[in-house]
Amino acid sequence: MEVTEQGRRRKKVPISPDLLYGLFTVGPPQYVQCIEGLPEKARFIGLSYDVQCDVYYLVFEADEWESVLFGHELPILRVVLRSFPVVSLLTRAEMMIAAAYGDDADRWLREWREIRGDLVEE
Repeated sequence: MEVTEQGRRRKKVPISPDLLYGLFTVGPPQYVQCIEGLPEKARFIGLSYDVQCDVYYLVFEADEWESVLFGHELPILRVVLRSFPVVSLLTRAEMMIAAAYGDDADRWLREWREIRGDLVEE
């Protein structure tokens, strides 16, 4: 991405500490996918933390966004996330099938465990 004197084409996605904590500690591991709001070719730039607001920001850059002048606050990007359990033994093909189940990933996981239950820990 070209950086000009007009600034950079960046936006930030707010992520609460509770959400991050939940991804690592509550229930089975979760696969999180952005299904709305983030352009397909957006590039992840980094992570920041705002102490006053107690929120993390994932920073992304995309050619289609307007430039933000240096020193100015990056605009907030609202996204829609979907999550479903991850089983470490899933192949890429199995992950794609699981994603196709969308919100019913739990049903898919139960069916998958019935078929390959001897390979999966509960």
